[in-house]
Amino acid sequence: MKLRLATLLFSALPALAETLTADEIMRRVADNQTKAQEARKNFVYDMNVFVRLKRASGKLAREESRDYIVAPGATGAKRKLVKVEGKILDGKNATTYSEAGYKKKDMDIDGGLTDAFARDVMWSKNDVRVQAPESNGSGTAKTA
Repeated sequence: MKLRLATLLFSALPALAETLTADEIMRRVADNQTKAQEARKNFVYDMNVFVRLKRASGKLAREESRDYIVAPGATGAKRKLVKVEGKILDGKNATTYSEAGYKKKDMDIDGGLTDAFARDVMWSKNDVRVQAPESNGSGTAKTA
């Protein structure tokens, strides 16, 4: 009796499972992202940005951690830099710093890259969202 009941339950599971097309999945992802972005407009939250640069050999060159407080504003979210902790490795020597945009020397390419990644890449001026692809009627997305 238990075996028949288990067989009946397992055979009914595929009928209960929802099969989704790629278009429907992408539409749900876009809807969830929109909801999350709208919810962020109502909350103050902490944001941590961590950047690590490595040499071509794989050795660590520089790493930096920045902590921000992000709060909603009249025209969008505003962020305030709270703390910076960084470390530059040059062979066996390590230099620590606690200011954004720190450069060890005049021509410090690593410092410029680290600052650009932490400041710009993690805080895009453009509002990027996942868009549901247009359907061509066959259940697949149109290609350009």
